[in-house]
Amino acid sequence: MARLTDLPTELLLDILHHIPREDLEPTSEASRLLRRVTYPLLVKHRERLEEEYTSCMPPVIEDEALDHEAFKDDFKGWYTVLLCAVITEKRIGRFVKELSVISRTWHLDGVAIDWDPDQMFPGALPGFTKARGQHGNHNLRTFRQILEPALRQSILLSQEEKDHWLKGLHIGNQMLAVALLLENLPTLNSITINLEHGEHSIEYDQLVICVERAAAESRTRLSLESPVSLPCQNLTTVELTFDQEVWHPITHITAFLALPSIAYLKCSGLYMNEGKHQPGAGLVSHPSSIVELSFIDASMDLTALSELAQNAPNLKRFLYIYGAHEDMYERDEWLARGPLHMIPALGKSVGHCLESLRVFGFQQAARLGSETFKDFQFLKRLQTDPIVLQDEEGGSELGGVASILPASLHQGFRLYWNGKYPMEDMQNVRDYLVNLMQEVNDVLPLLQTISIFGRFSKRDVEFLHVEAETPGWRLSDVERCNSNRDCEGCFATCTFQRTPEEARRPA
Repeated sequence: MARLTDLPTELLLDILHHIPREDLEPTSEASRLLRRVTYPLLVKHRERLEEEYTSCMPPVIEDEALDHEAFKDDFKGWYTVLLCAVITEKRIGRFVKELSVISRTWHLDGVAIDWDPDQMFPGALPGFTKARGQHGNHNLRTFRQILEPALRQSILLSQEEKDHWLKGLHIGNQMLAVALLLENLPTLNSITINLEHGEHSIEYDQLVICVERAAAESRTRLSLESPVSLPCQNLTTVELTFDQEVWHPITHITAFLALPSIAYLKCSGLYMNEGKHQPGAGLVSHPSSIVELSFIDASMDLTALSELAQNAPNLKRFLYIYGAHEDMYERDEWLARGPLHMIPALGKSVGHCLESLRVFGFQQAARLGSETFKDFQFLKRLQTDPIVLQDEEGGSELGGVASILPASLHQGFRLYWNGKYPMEDMQNVRDYLVNLMQEVNDVLPLLQTISIFGRFSKRDVEFLHVEAETPGWRLSDVERCNSNRDCEGCFATCTFQRTPEEARRPA
């Protein structure tokens, strides 16, 4: 009896090209000949999967009425369909390295299946028909057949939670689909969650709980040296964008910091009303492995921030850009003491390991004390608002700034000159900068670069260029915010370096 393998190779290849890709790998295991013939097709299939699924982000459009991006109508159930595709074809999950989560409407008006899965992920769900009209009930049953077994196997949910989540998934709750995806993407390396235009939702809290449980499970398995694959075990990078009008508890951050694999965490728009944080609430029970921690446009409780640093013994880079919540616009006393309290607290917690510190955007000079940086042992790079020294009686002076900076500083000192500072005209800027350069020459022999960011015209830059030569520095670079280099009052970064003769002079 004739066999498939008796056919000429050319004809066999033509037949194999028509086999659905999900059946290609089982076919290749039928014989050595089929494995050899299908190998090029398998490689091409793998490359296609890698291209399609390495970075997963739903298609969006600009919604002018809402002034933000919105889902295309045909893609509103994108995360649920991705979950089904990953569950149906396990290899897809192994290719996903990056996942973007866009918060719009988590409950899709009870319409969980009014989509065309093949349009979202071509060929990944061959058993589906287009979920429109009369086909809707068929697809609902198909979704249940896929989702229910996967949900029952979850190691992060209780039985009661599984029943509740199954109902939520059926009505199109996308955040629940994202939470379940974390258990089915074993090589996930990076996740971006955008809640900028979404309220603080119960569904996001459930996602946070799943992350906390994944962290606890990982710690347990690591202590037992278990080889079992765990949720989020390869997740190193997390980026969170919050709605600044909504208060968020510290657990929305610490849940991710508790993951043993986490190395980079960036938060934008985080608002934590000062005094509302309960000391010790939400802190992880084990030290975090975080290396880089960034807060942009943030209004954070300083106690909470200090506690975060206490649990980051390996932190190398820290960024905090203040972004005033409307409740804090008039709180000048909070703005004035922000850096004064924040920087020493960071020094006590991570001064033994921190190499880069950027704290600015407070719209006024940073009034720091003589011992503000005393605990920083390895700080190489510093960026702040213009520093003025504050004495014990609350007075301030512009001189002596370099004397309080850490001696380890050598990769750069950058001033963020963009706010209501006591130095309003260029002569004051010149006096401050020249005085700082002279002090650096005397007490900081390792520091070779000083940068200043502010609203400077071309004439201002030329003025600073000439004045910097007096203490033995030179203007090495000017980076403007736009291409018009002759505009007046344009934001620019001026970078100054010591001249070779000055750099060789002993301190």
